[in-house]
Amino acid sequence: MSGFQVYNNSNFTDGVNITTACQWNIAKTILTFVFAITFLVNLFAALVIFRIPIDKSRKLANVQICVRILNILDLCQAFLMCIMPFFVSPDCGWFGGVPSCSILGYIGSILLVISPYIVTVMSFDRLLSVWRPLYYRSHFNMSVTVKIVVCIAVFVLLQMTLPFVGVGRYMLYEGRGVCLLDMYSGDAGSIVITSLYMGEGLVSIILVAVWSILTVVGVKRMSSQIPQSSQMNRQARKANIGQFNKMTLAIGVLYIVCYLPFVARKFIEMVQGKHYLTTGPAASITFGLIFLNPLANPIVYVAFIRSYRSKVRHYFAWLPCRAANCACGAYREDQKKKTRHQSTVSAISITSTSSGPVSPNSRTSSTSFEL
Repeated sequence: MSGFQVYNNSNFTDGVNITTACQWNIAKTILTFVFAITFLVNLFAALVIFRIPIDKSRKLANVQICVRILNILDLCQAFLMCIMPFFVSPDCGWFGGVPSCSILGYIGSILLVISPYIVTVMSFDRLLSVWRPLYYRSHFNMSVTVKIVVCIAVFVLLQMTLPFVGVGRYMLYEGRGVCLLDMYSGDAGSIVITSLYMGEGLVSIILVAVWSILTVVGVKRMSSQIPQSSQMNRQARKANIGQFNKMTLAIGVLYIVCYLPFVARKFIEMVQGKHYLTTGPAASITFGLIFLNPLANPIVYVAFIRSYRSKVRHYFAWLPCRAANCACGAYREDQKKKTRHQSTVSAISITSTSSGPVSPNSRTSSTSFEL
């Protein structure tokens, strides 16, 4: 493919001269397998998340909307990373040429960049709900969140078009078999666009960290101000809003853990003037952590949100209940408790609503029973 350039560890060369770097190997097999597992996990998570209705009455709609968007982004990202290696030929050609690589790199880079913004919006949403609850309930509704997400999407879409107008470019990373934004060539456009995106990533990480800490402080402050007579309200708050606060905090911590090493490494390399793809365990780990985030997010959803766990148990209720199948057993036990509770409520309702004259015999019988 004349003119198609490939990133080959230490420099950019014409793809036609590379004979072994793009051949299928164990590393690509492992990456593809991990992305396939990530896709399946997020697909199952989507079946769970989208079956739970958005709870508008409890002011949790904003977080639920963000969780759905984040799940869609992770699902699409995993699918794209699964199919990209199959576009690469052993001589580092790309099926469809430069236009195909640029389009897939454009889509993949958008998915990678939007996800941190969604996590930032979730952290700000929880911060505002804790420190300014009255303003949050009256102004920061679901439509506002949707508008913010739309503005973020438009902003990222426009940013990612910079390589099409000469600022940076999308390249094939031969060792990984993916087309993404060029961050290593060292030309002026690559340096500008890398500095821009890494700067945005660092600001996002700092905001998520600060807002998460402030949210924890605010929750503790609110808990200390609740009087003992409001024990029922406290339990309700813990059962509903509290679990979404904890989930958002966990999502933020996971985002920082997965993205901060890569951003820090890129800044260090830029300061040192290393405009090439470094190899070794540090480079592999920092690169892999970014793509570990979509795999871990669904686990966090289910671990912290009770309604998601209940839906997961529902999907596995058909399995035989054995000692190893705790999900099935827990789900059926919940169903039994719910049935007993409904039966008790029905019996009380029937007793309290019964009307009609009471005969002396029945009154006497009732009195003798009470005595």
